[in-house]
Amino acid sequence: MRKKTIFISISLGTICLVLLFFLAVKNEYSPNGAAKDYEGAYKIINNKIYLVDGNNLVLTTNDFKDGFENASDLPALFLPDLSRWHSFTAETDDSNEEIQRLTICIITRDCDFPKGGNALELTSEKSHSGQKALKFYAAPAQGKTASKASITRQLTAFVKGDDVYFSGWYYLVGATDARDVFLWDLEAEPTAFYYRGSPGRRLYIQEGAYLASDLGKWFSGQVFRQARGKEVIFPRDTWTNIKIHLYLSEGQNGVMEVWQDGVKVLDAKGQTLPEAKTVYGHIELGITANGNTKYSQTLYLDDIAISDHPL
Repeated sequence: MRKKTIFISISLGTICLVLLFFLAVKNEYSPNGAAKDYEGAYKIINNKIYLVDGNNLVLTTNDFKDGFENASDLPALFLPDLSRWHSFTAETDDSNEEIQRLTICIITRDCDFPKGGNALELTSEKSHSGQKALKFYAAPAQGKTASKASITRQLTAFVKGDDVYFSGWYYLVGATDARDVFLWDLEAEPTAFYYRGSPGRRLYIQEGAYLASDLGKWFSGQVFRQARGKEVIFPRDTWTNIKIHLYLSEGQNGVMEVWQDGVKVLDAKGQTLPEAKTVYGHIELGITANGNTKYSQTLYLDDIAISDHPL
């Protein structure tokens, strides 16, 4: 089994599949945060950043929240006006038939994932508030490929000098080892050769069941860990609130703060952006990677929010 990433791109009311969302993210940014157009990827109009999509300009926004209500099923989270979610990832087999099946499921509203395979669904089994939450299942990692079950919001444009704020409620099921389970990725789009892995800051559970963060898929950047002797275990079988604050910089003046149920567990300074010109163009949530080779993972997610202002 190999992972397949399914990206759903919706334009002018027509839903179409794209396996890669080709956006040049090599914009350069001046110290005051004003972007310079680079290869036509972004346009700055009246201090607003637009993504260039063919002949269309799509407004980016760094403010988004979702409690997963007002939707009947998973496909209902993907709207023609691009106002909600834009893609999902699940492990599938490598056949064209399987890729087409998962593609069509958003259109036909019938996402029937293979029994025992990676999956996500809108569920009323558990919720932090309201009636619904997202449920993710990811099998153990196999070989060099991490197992994934996640959902992605694109059309963000966080750049050097920006603050990023996030809040979300997580419910990780069971008591098995959850080391190397990734929960939160803020990343660049995978277009330029050196961005093909979508580098960015990620939050994960390290050995010992503590939250940590790496600058994933990039050759530099330190791992931010909790203070030795003061680590706080990530709880299981209960709703847990994660709050994150980032100040974005390619240098050592970057900041990352993480709170777990109101307790600050990470308070780090260092590189939070791969390069000065990097644009963080999407946020990926759920089981963004299950690197654990022994155990599958089940996760519920609810009441998420991301912004460039304090939440």
